[in-house]
Amino acid sequence: MVVMCQLTEKAHQAWVQFMDQSNNRGHATRDLSGPTLVTHVAACLASARLSVARIATRRGHGECRRILGVGCSTGINCLALAERFPKAEIIGIEPEGAALSVAQAMAAENPAITFIQGVGERLPLGNASVDIVVCHTVIEHVSDVHQCLSEMVRVLAHGGILSLEAPNYRFPREPHLGIWCFPSLGKSFVRLCAKLQGKEDQNWFLDHLQFVTTGQVTHALRQLGCDVTDESRSKLLLLASGALDAEPGNAQAGKWLKLLSKLGLGHVVIKAISTFKLYPSMLLTARPSSSRDRAT
Repeated sequence: MVVMCQLTEKAHQAWVQFMDQSNNRGHATRDLSGPTLVTHVAACLASARLSVARIATRRGHGECRRILGVGCSTGINCLALAERFPKAEIIGIEPEGAALSVAQAMAAENPAITFIQGVGERLPLGNASVDIVVCHTVIEHVSDVHQCLSEMVRVLAHGGILSLEAPNYRFPREPHLGIWCFPSLGKSFVRLCAKLQGKEDQNWFLDHLQFVTTGQVTHALRQLGCDVTDESRSKLLLLASGALDAEPGNAQAGKWLKLLSKLGLGHVVIKAISTFKLYPSMLLTARPSSSRDRAT
């Protein structure tokens, strides 16, 4: 099934209301990617397809019966997942009503996709009932990070994977406000940085954020009985090689890494970033370990 970017009247109206929603936990501001709403949706879907292709590679072979999107927002990842896994049941969990309305309108003609209003800390699914859990740019927004991780691991089946992406707050930048700072120094310091960089009016958005790090989340997932693979270094190597030039959001990082590689410094910089876990983004793949499987 190929998802087109033509919007029904109902979907268009839902998108307009969603973009106008300023009081939310997902974005400090909501801006279009491109000149129109249609181009914005097309760009989001193209990005989602690339993410899902990577998830499919990490998942490997084997039947996929059920896929869960935690914090699925407007459901774009769920649409891309339905394309890639046409035999799977797709479930999206999302707390925000405006986003859920968009998701339901976008997937109105696909009976394989179901959207539920809810939160990651309380997933309405049975133990070991999901083959793929997708949690992208969500874990930094939840009320209880450990409880959300615990729930996602609980529903993950033997042989399944959790794909988790989020900002890595060891990196000296807060991406939602778009400011340079050191989040590890606390929210008071980040608020000061926002004021100095002309973003003081967006400081309210920091209240709910969890300044998660790659090390923190990896440690928690291992405690919960998962084997964890950090995909961040692999992405840096691909950026340095120019293999990801066509993907949105990679141009600037790729430019610098390719320049450093030409100067013979690329691998040195990437090794330093990897050693100190200073990646801009957290890119983790978690799998239930054999010990957890035996225990359950």
